[in-house]
Amino acid sequence: MHYTFIVSKNTENGAGSGSVFQLGDWTVRPRLNQLSRDGKNVEVEPKSMAVLEHLAAHPGAVVSSDEFIEAVWQGRPMGDNPVHRCVSRLRQALGDDARNPEYIATVQRKGYRLVAPVRPIADAAPAGIERVTSGSGARILTVIVLLATTLGAALLWLRPDAGDPRPAVAVMAFESLSDDPYLARGVSEDIRSMLARVDGLSVASRGASIQFPAGTDPQYVADKLAVSWILEGTARADNGRIRVTAQLIDARTRFEEWSDSFEGVMADLFTIQDRIAQATANAVVASLPTEWRLTVRGTDVIGAYEEFLRGEAALDRPHDDESLADAERHYRVALEHDPGYARAYAGLCRTFVAAYAFTDATDYVGRAEQACSSALSLDATLSEVPAVLGRLYRRQGRLDEAQAEFERALAINANSIDSLTGLAQTLADRGEDDDAMAVFEQAINAQPNDWVIYNRFGRYYLNRGRYADAARMYRRTVELRTPHTATFNNLGAALYLMGDFEMAAKAFEESMRIRPNRSARSNLGTMYYFLGNYEQAIASYRAAIELRPQDFVMWGNLGDALFRRESTAPEALSAYEKAIELAERQLEINPNDAATLAMLGSYRAHTGSYQAAARLVDTALRHAPDDPYTHYYSAVVAVLAGQKDKAMAELQQAVALGYPTALVGVDPEFVSLRSEAGYRQLATN
Repeated sequence: MHYTFIVSKNTENGAGSGSVFQLGDWTVRPRLNQLSRDGKNVEVEPKSMAVLEHLAAHPGAVVSSDEFIEAVWQGRPMGDNPVHRCVSRLRQALGDDARNPEYIATVQRKGYRLVAPVRPIADAAPAGIERVTSGSGARILTVIVLLATTLGAALLWLRPDAGDPRPAVAVMAFESLSDDPYLARGVSEDIRSMLARVDGLSVASRGASIQFPAGTDPQYVADKLAVSWILEGTARADNGRIRVTAQLIDARTRFEEWSDSFEGVMADLFTIQDRIAQATANAVVASLPTEWRLTVRGTDVIGAYEEFLRGEAALDRPHDDESLADAERHYRVALEHDPGYARAYAGLCRTFVAAYAFTDATDYVGRAEQACSSALSLDATLSEVPAVLGRLYRRQGRLDEAQAEFERALAINANSIDSLTGLAQTLADRGEDDDAMAVFEQAINAQPNDWVIYNRFGRYYLNRGRYADAARMYRRTVELRTPHTATFNNLGAALYLMGDFEMAAKAFEESMRIRPNRSARSNLGTMYYFLGNYEQAIASYRAAIELRPQDFVMWGNLGDALFRRESTAPEALSAYEKAIELAERQLEINPNDAATLAMLGSYRAHTGSYQAAARLVDTALRHAPDDPYTHYYSAVVAVLAGQKDKAMAELQQAVALGYPTALVGVDPEFVSLRSEAGYRQLATN
């Protein structure tokens, strides 16, 4: 499979049609909506980039607002405001001053013109794109935004389904004008749920919508989510009074279809939500049936609803002892206000499942089941309840029960992305790959622009050893999701397992640029390690250890990198000894953990304790005879002990079970095997 970034031919006048060009000291990449200078990348919105492209296609000439409207907005009557807004945003991105312009000058009553020189760049590779010559020719790979030129259905995922006639709306996260964001969250969440029940209307999922911060350009959101309408607003709660504003925007014209503000006491909140949902539905497709409103909220007691919203906000926070305790407390207070509030019981169920995932404390399982049972006994239409039970049972390996719960959830809401992907993952766990793939495809058809689906599909491919397909899914996730550290980390992992270490390193570097984190630092160190840049690997592993000093894997990785350099080899022993100490502590908790046993064996072998190392990996193999990484570490122990035949046998078994062959040929642990014919065959498969 080849991935190609396509660069359009230059136009005769300046730049345009997607070609890369130089504007003063900025490099402009229209296809990426990106400006670059001195190693810094700045993202701009698509319409703003289109304005800049049109100016660059007419360097030095004055371009009127009417011309922009014709070229960028296809002649729809917009007035001057959108052009002015785009130019203002471009000036901000370029660091330009309207009074003393270096890039874009205003020509009074006539329009705008570029004053910086424009120079087309032929065959330019965007930032984050590396040219790699391989075999039959050159291929250009990108980490940040990539167009997959694979044949077939993959291309269809890059655009909305043209055959879906339903109007589509995205309900954005309402902006909170109060210190406590619970009200804004609740207003937008329940309006989204109400609209999702309207026949003939497609509503972007919560995961797809909430990633965009308040004030994001509606056209940018529309392009990302393939929707025609954007509902956005604000909410404020102060001294028992609330104020909510909302506006529905036609993303095609940027005109407001309607806007309104609502003010009252907290008890008026239900009426406010109803009016906003009703106005949206009326404007877009149809009226909103009255009987659905209470079904969505689940209570007519305002105090219960307010506490429920506080619980939801707490559960949205990163899961730890404090956030989970806050969520449970608010849900219980909600039930004190309204003992028949099913959604509050559902919130407790989700809290206990999250607590089980966070602590592995098994007492949370029974508490989750009890809360979910209470919720369903009060309201059998809550699809989120069987979905969360499905996740719980899947985590426990109770796959029959997990599948039954996800199917139960889908019988209530056939287009639930959480339920569809959960069912697909469960089927994959059962080895029913064809059915799993079909359900993932069903999820894509339901919400073709939801990044969550592609992220989970990527994990499926990764677990199956289909690393190129995993990378394709993670690239699609990068396209759809606002920049996020985990997205690039996942892409880097897939590229790493493909053996494309240089591009994997770029993905991990991008993850680090967004937010420094242990996983990206460690993964970046691993990339440098396989590239033979041990100095950078050591620095990355040390930085990861600073963030998580009790992680034995980080200490073991550091030992491996130190061991490879003559000047730092004496320091490797102390790193391995620290890794051994921490790994043994881990085994006190779970003495049958095959992964920890195998890695501990490797650390022991690096310190010269070959017999102890052999016993450890033998124990690991008894617990996990079909795990490729356990056989890999057995091979490491054998090669360090000078047992080449055993090392080759274990390495062959690791590859047969799915260990990436791309890693075999570059692994410095097996330098002594490289003259072996069997090793060369493994490394070139």
